[in-house]
Amino acid sequence: LEFRRVLFRSKTLKPFSSLLIVGQFDPEHTGFHFFRAAKELNFPHSILDDRGAKSRFSPFNRLAWNFRDKSYWNQKVFQKILLSDVESFRPSHLLVIGSSAIFSDTLIQLNQRNIVTTLFVTDDPWNVSLSSRWFFDSLKHFHLIATPRKSNLAQLRQHCNSSVFYLPFGYNPEVHFEEKTITQDEKEKYGCDIMFFGGADSDRYPYIKKLISEGFKIKLYGG
Repeated sequence: LEFRRVLFRSKTLKPFSSLLIVGQFDPEHTGFHFFRAAKELNFPHSILDDRGAKSRFSPFNRLAWNFRDKSYWNQKVFQKILLSDVESFRPSHLLVIGSSAIFSDTLIQLNQRNIVTTLFVTDDPWNVSLSSRWFFDSLKHFHLIATPRKSNLAQLRQHCNSSVFYLPFGYNPEVHFEEKTITQDEKEKYGCDIMFFGGADSDRYPYIKKLISEGFKIKLYGG
């Protein structure tokens, strides 16, 4: 609702008639919940999984990440897939979730078609393990950027020509709710001292390892 309020309030943007969402749509990913929201609000929409920018073979992805400025193996092909989807669906708005696999040249083409481009940048673009030149170039060509981090607001506004606003992470009551009754087997299976939910990023590993070495019972969930 906050996204829709800011979008509609903007003098340069109008309420959208159709929406293409680019992201990942498994229940543990943010894109899934935007997709569900669009469905519940009856917005005409289509989705495109950005894992199409990656190879099925993980060694190729590691090569691209390490030697192509943190890009993906099939990222150039993915630009064509995106433009093809735009041509067939003809959305008025594009919503990208997370670290965009979209190059600035592609965004320029979308802007020339009068498609309003929006990015919900879930990660910190200035995190040295994620930052790349092509992504910073792309940031400049979105009309609207949302971030769940207040610490990034000033940086994004200085770097981009976009409208930038704060959009905190929320929850989906269909998925995220308190279990009122659980069995003893479930208590033993899911019980823990500390639960971590998120991706298995290399910079997180030492913290989890330290907690385990100190004797904490840890449960890990996520990508």
